[in-house]
Amino acid sequence: MKMLKKLGYFAAICCFSQYTFADGPVTFDFDSETLKIPTVHIGLDQYEVDMKQKAGSLDFSVTSAKLISKLEFSNSDGLIGTKTLTELAELLPIKEMEVYDPIENRNKTYRGFATNDVLDLVYGKSWREGEEFAVAALDGYVSSNSVEHYLTYNSLLAFEDANRPQFILIKAKDGKYVELGPFFLVWDNINSPELLDFVSYGWPWQSISFDLVTFNERFGKAIPPEGSSEQVQKGFKSTRKFCLACHTVNGNGGWLGGDIAFSANKFDDATIKSYITEPGAIDVDASGSMVLRDELPNRDQVADDIIAYLNAMAQ
Repeated sequence: MKMLKKLGYFAAICCFSQYTFADGPVTFDFDSETLKIPTVHIGLDQYEVDMKQKAGSLDFSVTSAKLISKLEFSNSDGLIGTKTLTELAELLPIKEMEVYDPIENRNKTYRGFATNDVLDLVYGKSWREGEEFAVAALDGYVSSNSVEHYLTYNSLLAFEDANRPQFILIKAKDGKYVELGPFFLVWDNINSPELLDFVSYGWPWQSISFDLVTFNERFGKAIPPEGSSEQVQKGFKSTRKFCLACHTVNGNGGWLGGDIAFSANKFDDATIKSYITEPGAIDVDASGSMVLRDELPNRDQVADDIIAYLNAMAQ
């Protein structure tokens, strides 16, 4: 079986040009006799390809090729447009940026487009008067940063690792690798070391869209009650920064996890703190995990602030 997969992979790649290579695990569905390749590179563009095996041979024909190297852009009024990787490369200079990669825990160089150049191209200069960008990933992760953050710090919409043929990262913590394409939003935390406190929050890989929204559209239902304490206000800021990319509060946040405002009604403070500081501390589905990372400065205080905020929202 393994040999057939390897032969199938080789036969499939030979169907393309010499400039083509594939990322990710190639799988073969024996029932449909279909070879599935998650990312095939043809020039700069990337496709998700299905290939059908011809009866009695190792020859394959392409049955579908879905372009994945593209970004959608929208605002409060809806979709503005779509840009493919090839289109961006024709219109904008390709740049390199060295960053401290907080997932691999080492300096790395990525190749891509200056994010603000992309935003200028699509939105014009008007986006600079906006409030918030929500960047969505394939798995439902939604990273949000203020427009001011984009104007203050340099970032890159990367599509390539300058020193690795595959566009992946290998997690220092467990050795697992992650597919980064079609785009990986990285921040210049070398020239702006204060960004190191963000760890990898706000670094969405597999990015597929930008949405220019107002702060109220993005977080209005998650804002703490009027007259809340300073700790609750800090907790909201930390929850927005570290939790709402995956989770929601009153429906505002990411698509990946559940609503966490209910946690304060289900568990006492000590249990919630274990939940957000210790992996596997309580028996919950993995999708509910919102563990704060060890590298965060003042992690215990951040956790206490988040708990105060959740308690306020639970009321």
